[in-house]
Amino acid sequence: MTEKQEKRIRTQQAVMKVMEDHHASWQSVPEMKEAFDRFVRNLKKIGDHHGVIETGLESLKKSRAGSKNELIETVFPVTSVIGVFADDAADRKLGKLGEMKYSELEKLKAGPLKRYCTRILNRSRALLEPEPGEKAGKRAGKKKGKGKPPRALADYGVTVKHLDRLQQALERFARDDEALGQARKARKKSQKKLDRLVKENNLLLKNKLDRLMHLFRDSGKPFYSAYIRSRTAHPEKTSAQKPVQKKPVQKKPLQEKAETAKPVSSKPQGEEVPSPPEKAKEGTPEN
Repeated sequence: MTEKQEKRIRTQQAVMKVMEDHHASWQSVPEMKEAFDRFVRNLKKIGDHHGVIETGLESLKKSRAGSKNELIETVFPVTSVIGVFADDAADRKLGKLGEMKYSELEKLKAGPLKRYCTRILNRSRALLEPEPGEKAGKRAGKKKGKGKPPRALADYGVTVKHLDRLQQALERFARDDEALGQARKARKKSQKKLDRLVKENNLLLKNKLDRLMHLFRDSGKPFYSAYIRSRTAHPEKTSAQKPVQKKPVQKKPLQEKAETAKPVSSKPQGEEVPSPPEKAKEGTPEN
């Protein structure tokens, strides 16, 4: 929220307090009552949205950062094993999946990281145990002419427990990322609504209450004076108050360097050079 908005909200809160303190002075004016009721409703909504905006996201960010680190710590060993498995199976496509470095995982944003870990999890479950037949041989990268039986990730140390932990870490990170995303959306939505309400209340002041307040300029001076003070607590031009006219600052003209370049004398050295004429007074032309 901008500083200008904060000032406007504080001004509106000050106006509301004055109006409530002097309720008996203006309650007989239906149009003023209607405008003020709307003003108060908006101000209460502003308070609700302000609370959402001011709610810190640090705890959610910290939680997501922790679950991201846990996910990377869990998926990286499996990724490394898949790289070795792909080399032995001569599976280039699978090998690219297992080439991801730890530092590269850390740089991934939430979406790409979730997609990558999901692929690793699905491929690992499919390759965990060998399947009999030609299908398993092709999947493991078995080459024609070689009698080497299809291998499985289980032969490289990957267990069901590893993959279950990976799935749990992935689900936790997805939940934390969703919670943070929803909180950010809520803040953005509240900010838009707050902008509209602050603007609407400001127009109610300028177009309604400020003008109707002139009714009490003579008959209710204490009320009128208190209202004006509340409106000028945080300077804003209003229709109920004439803007303060600042005296223009007259800048002193820069002193011209009179005859800065001394006339070069044609007389030889040793002879007296006449001094330049005195500077004429400002505003008086020289003869």
